[in-house]
Amino acid sequence: MSATSSPSNLTAQITASGVALAWQDGANPTGTQYTVERIPVGTSLVTSLTTTALNSFTDASPLKGTAVTYAVMPTGTNLQAKIVATYEPIAPAPASAPSPTPAPAPASSAPPAAATVSAYPSDAALAVFARDANGYPIYPVPANAIVAEPTSNMDAVQGAAIANGSLCVLFKRGVVYPPAFFNDGWQVPGQSWQKPFIFGATADVQNPKPVLQAQLGIGGGKFTKAPMQFMVAFSLSFQDPKGIPGNAGFVGGSAYEAGIRLAGDATGNLIFDDIDVEGFQGGIEIQGVATQFIKTVILFRCCVRNNFGQRWGVYTERVDDLLIEEGLYDQNGWSPANSAIGWAGLGKSIFCHNIYIQMSDPGDAADAQCRVRGIATSRASSHGLQQRLGGLTDGIWFWGNPLAGFDYQRASTLCNSVIEGGGFDLSIAGQPRGNGFQSNACPQFAMKSAIFCNKQDAVNTGPAVEITCKDSLGNPVATAFSGTGVIVNGWSGSAVQIDSGSPGSVAFDATSDVAGDSANAGKISYVDPTVTSLKYAQGLGYADVPTLLNAMALNRRGSFNAKLTARAVISFMRSGFTRK
Repeated sequence: MSATSSPSNLTAQITASGVALAWQDGANPTGTQYTVERIPVGTSLVTSLTTTALNSFTDASPLKGTAVTYAVMPTGTNLQAKIVATYEPIAPAPASAPSPTPAPAPASSAPPAAATVSAYPSDAALAVFARDANGYPIYPVPANAIVAEPTSNMDAVQGAAIANGSLCVLFKRGVVYPPAFFNDGWQVPGQSWQKPFIFGATADVQNPKPVLQAQLGIGGGKFTKAPMQFMVAFSLSFQDPKGIPGNAGFVGGSAYEAGIRLAGDATGNLIFDDIDVEGFQGGIEIQGVATQFIKTVILFRCCVRNNFGQRWGVYTERVDDLLIEEGLYDQNGWSPANSAIGWAGLGKSIFCHNIYIQMSDPGDAADAQCRVRGIATSRASSHGLQQRLGGLTDGIWFWGNPLAGFDYQRASTLCNSVIEGGGFDLSIAGQPRGNGFQSNACPQFAMKSAIFCNKQDAVNTGPAVEITCKDSLGNPVATAFSGTGVIVNGWSGSAVQIDSGSPGSVAFDATSDVAGDSANAGKISYVDPTVTSLKYAQGLGYADVPTLLNAMALNRRGSFNAKLTARAVISFMRSGFTRK
């Protein structure tokens, strides 16, 4: 198993030639390809500037007078994470300005340099913590942390953590905490990211995660009456056996609305890291209210699957600065039949999604910072990702979703992603679907390095790329759509479909292979355009993709395999679609 590592010490300097960026490989191999992106602060407009094997790049046409974030991201298997820095290039420096000199690379577990800044508070939050060899944040667990016994309860352990000043409760690995333990919710705020309130697992990572058999409610301020913020939950498994078909105790569904639920009682700053949620009506619900947006929520390497009850895997609303990064979101909103136990299952619905990111109001920019990157989303009841905030959708493997996903009503980007049909049943309640990704009333939409493939389905013939030019009220929205390196291959249904009105402009560049919309369509030869995630699964010794997904669900702190990630699947797929 290869360790993951980030490039280190991104520096930038304003010169007469533009903004000169430089970085080091860290523990990445020499010759690693890096993609350099530019994002104006406060927006989700991502401009890809270059992909290079060098460790430097000069932005010769910077946005003068505009604060921007430069992001450098290594590409390929077993490489991880963007590094970012924000600069405001007001005016060029004199020609005599010195060239940037990169600092020595720190050890892989060291935190980023203090000068590394991001337009996103979520990146700044994660940058506080060092990382282990597999990229998991290392949280400040104090020696006097309270270790919870399953015979105790939430009130008692939180009170003890306040009394001894640790602000930390640990659950024992390999132990089941019954519903009676959860006599109350998570009611204690942290003080800062240097001293957050922590719910986590004990350090014996060779053992399984603690199993928590009830809903974790967040908020209420029972102990301190202070706003709920600076909270970390890591390496916990929420499971309701009443809602997991085939498990002992299954009775046809969970009574809990969600495994983790926060509704309107927090200022934010929440990290959920290495969290499993399974067997509830819905997985994770984070919902602000009209007068109180929740600020900065991070879901990092979580596994949310098999939650049904006409709901969703993740639901967020009125969240400003949402980051969902890596992890697996699978088969939420419905349940297949299980003949062995006489379970007829629960059918799919158009209202249930793996990830449902709701917006507050299209004219309100308060919740506009939204990023989903590096995840696998598969076998949803309806959408694999319904991203109504718009924003950045980066490095996603979509498999077997009736509708892969959409961005809505704001400038958005889909990049570095693979959308597969996969041979899975893509219909919803007998109605055909099979749609790829949709720009849904977005004034600007950039689609870059996206592969739509492996959907040979005579019934579910939805389009690969869909552009809708009216909002939900029927108002026209002219979309400026650009496609760079977009490939549609082996996809039943149209390559591009424009719905509802005038698109404004649609342009696919010469690197695209999109039937009817690119000069190179059908003329490009690939190394192996028959690549599929099934071939990737079988190469690892798994019989099929569902078996691969089961293996991916076991990825966790202390037992991490970089081959069982969305980025690894995408890298394999992209290798087949490399030009000859």
